[in-house]
Amino acid sequence: MPKNHTVVQSDHIAKIAEKYHFFDYTIIWDDGANADLKSKRTNPNLLYPGDVVVVPDKTPKTETR
Repeated sequence: MPKNHTVVQSDHIAKIAEKYHFFDYTIIWDDGANADLKSKRTNPNLLYPGDVVVVPDKTPKTETR
């Protein structure tokens, strides 16, 4: 189930991605649930306190061997 993260002072998208164990911040930033936020804040490093970032569920990586 996706989580809502309310931005606090000094948060940026890469820091939020690290907190939730995402290697690449674009997985969160480009998620459709964050489209409204992305249109308001064109720079992922410039978020304002009170903004809500939706952190999607992690999908397990599968590889063939």
